[in-house]
Amino acid sequence: MTRSHDPAPLIKASSAQAKSSNFKDAINTLKQALPLISGSPLSFGAASYSKIVPYFQKAGLYKEGLAYTLEILIPTGLQDIERKLSHVPEKNRNALSHALLAEIYGKLRLIAQREGLIEDRDVFLEKHKYHTESHRALMNELYPR
Repeated sequence: MTRSHDPAPLIKASSAQAKSSNFKDAINTLKQALPLISGSPLSFGAASYSKIVPYFQKAGLYKEGLAYTLEILIPTGLQDIERKLSHVPEKNRNALSHALLAEIYGKLRLIAQREGLIEDRDVFLEKHKYHTESHRALMNELYPR
């Protein structure tokens, strides 16, 4: 993979920007990284997708972050799992999809709580719990003890 197609430097740069409280810059940098993550032949973990979510809240952009997450981030992450892991059994892909959604809804719950939006927090908490439990159940099926 050539350097210009590697999302790692952008992900690292966004962390440095966020550390300096430049959350809008960190958001823009991660928005640039998402197509590289998606276009990469490598699979990226849920944290690579969800990293952007708290930056929206810290930048005072809760509603924009919510829209971006629901309209772009989640569909992209789920499509990436299906496309990049098409050779993996469906049950495994489903487990990974639930893990991704649990991670993202957990971040959405956190930012809703920080904003004092109790109804949003409760909706995202329920979705987080559902996807966490679904992931756990599938993992127990796939890898019984």
